[in-house]
Amino acid sequence: MALCIRYVDRTATVFEDFIGFIEMEKVDAESIATAIVNYVQECGLNMDNLRGQGYDGASVMSGNISGVKARIQQIQPKAYYHHCRAHVLNLVVATSCKALPEIRNLFDSVSQLTWFLGGSAKRMAIVSRYLSGDDTDKLVISGNNDDEPMLSDTLIEKAGKKHLKFKNCAKHVGQQKLIRCL
Repeated sequence: MALCIRYVDRTATVFEDFIGFIEMEKVDAESIATAIVNYVQECGLNMDNLRGQGYDGASVMSGNISGVKARIQQIQPKAYYHHCRAHVLNLVVATSCKALPEIRNLFDSVSQLTWFLGGSAKRMAIVSRYLSGDDTDKLVISGNNDDEPMLSDTLIEKAGKKHLKFKNCAKHVGQQKLIRCL
């Protein structure tokens, strides 16, 4: 889970900064709220100064009785909830990337390669022989509800470096993947 903070300085200038990823083992309201509070406190921020919170509209986040919003407000009643529309940005970026032939072709190739490799235990064994243990652990080929294999972050990163000549791509942080290409 990504965590950002928005704050004002003494001159009333508004800032918004990413402060980190939180690895979540469970995604129920209690676990999420506890993780947020703990992370904020680990960063040396005082919950007494919290005046707002924003999440998507999922009930686990915005629920009035037992959602993350309600649990945070039990700790800091002045932390009013605002529906966050930032998750739409991810959809916009994904759609925009499809308009760029190089990016679209890269992800199509990676998708087909991942599907091909994941369809055979023999092919996966061959790939495993050529990858280090860490790479093999990241190469997760498992189906979603449609029985289509998920994309492998390892293959995406390696293909991106090869085909688009990315100099540097960020690494895994928990289960999240931040790709920053320089």
